[in-house]
Parts: sequence; C-alpha cells; structure tokens
Amino acid sequence: MKKLVKTSLLIASSALLLSCASGKHQAVIETEDEVFAIAINNPVPEGDIELLDSFEDGNFWQNSLEDGYSQETELSTQWYSEGASSGEWNFKSVPKTENAVFYCDALSDRNWQGAKAVILDINNTTSKTIQLYLKIDSGRRPVEYAMTSPVAIGSGTNTNVYFDLEHNLTDLEGNPLPSIQEASNVRKLSVVFMGKTKSGSVYADNIRLVR
Repeated sequence: MKKLVKTSLLIASSALLLSCASGKHQAVIETEDEVFAIAINNPVPEGDIELLDSFEDGNFWQNSLEDGYSQETELSTQWYSEGASSGEWNFKSVPKTENAVFYCDALSDRNWQGAKAVILDINNTTSKTIQLYLKIDSGRRPVEYAMTSPVAIGSGTNTNVYFDLEHNLTDLEGNPLPSIQEASNVRKLSVVFMGKTKSGSVYADNIRLVR
C-alpha cells in the first residue's frame, strides 16, 4: 500500500513539462524511471519550409556503429506521411544512460543559416514514449557540435515534430550555445534516441528545415 501511495504521489507531483512548438504545447509527465507523452500533432510552423529528405529518392541514413543499440536503416512502404515511402530505423533496447544514433552525412542542403527549426513526421511503433534530440555537426576542423533539447514522442503517428534551433542549444559537455556554430557548413544531422527505450522501430518521413 505504501508503495502504491508513493508511486501515485510521485506521478502527481512530477513536473509537467511544456514543450513549445509553433504555439502548441505538449503535456509530458516525467517520473524517476519513465517519461509519458501523447502523440504530437503540431501545425506546420510559420516561415520558409525547405524539404531536406522525403525518402523518395533513396535511403541516405545510417545507424551508428559505435553505440551498439542502433541497428539497420532501410526504406519502407509500410508507413509514410507523404509520398510513398519513409525511413525505417530499428534499435535494440537502450539502457537509461545510453543512446541509439541514426545519422545522415549526405544532406541536400548544408547551409542552415537563418534556420529556426527542424520538423519531421515520426511513427513510433513501440508502446512506450521515446525521447529524441538532434545533434548537428558543422564546420571542418575542429568540427562544432550543437544539440537540441529533447522532445518526447508518444506512441503512434507524431506530426510536425519540432526541434528548436534557436533556443536551449548545448555543446557536447552541456554548455549553452547561442546558435549553431558555422551554420553555413552543416556536415551531419543525427537523431539521437535517449534511453530508457525498449527495442523496436520508428518510421521517419518529411524531414524539413524551417527558416
């Protein structure tokens, strides 16, 4: 009984995080062990929208060989938000302190000057909420790194998932950044799945840059 009361109090008193995306707010409940969120359904934000990847011309994404949790990537026609295909990313169960990384280093546009956000559609086929953030590699030597705030992705179809490129960016050590460094030369975009995450797959489609 005490355990049940403690759990209930923990959930009731846990922070209600509000992720602002184009005037919309997503309610996220976080406990000590898990994050709970409903699927996102954001409107298309204001600004100039540039298509980065529609997955109609091939699969230009890879799984990281270093994390040990991301697995193969491939084109799929099982789900898509536009066109006739999407990217399917598979991953093993990710422990709480680890990540699974999927990346593209063949971006259709490397000049991200003036970019406000990256938006994309995601079908989370697992039964659990997944937390994602973006890592942007830019410049030549030394390479600069910028990471966005994480976004909680609920089960099912998440539309126009919004990753803010103007606020709350950090470097690899967690130090705040005012903006993407050397934004005119973005070399790699990574989608990072934060543990704790059960094994499964997601479909990604319609990746766009908002200026």
